[in-house]
Amino acid sequence: MRTIAWVYDNPDLRDRYTIIFNTGEAMALSERPGKDQGFARWILVDDYDGDKLGHSVDFSSLPRSVQEYALQESNRKPHSEVPGDNKVMDPLV
Repeated sequence: MRTIAWVYDNPDLRDRYTIIFNTGEAMALSERPGKDQGFARWILVDDYDGDKLGHSVDFSSLPRSVQEYALQESNRKPHSEVPGDNKVMDPLV
């Protein structure tokens, strides 16, 4: 089962929030990921990304829209369908 392991906030980036799951999968999300101008995708987080992630925050401190979107997408996509290849998620294709 996929659970949230780490959450980061970098207000300098369009994909401000990074959520990393216990499976190693990660999502990059803007403040309004489900909207037309929003941003959300599954990503790979490499060691070199560490300084770009921003600061660690609690999942509960994220905007409600980000929390709901991340949980919805996490439950919608089975682990086998999330290769971590920077593929844009369906709602934003």
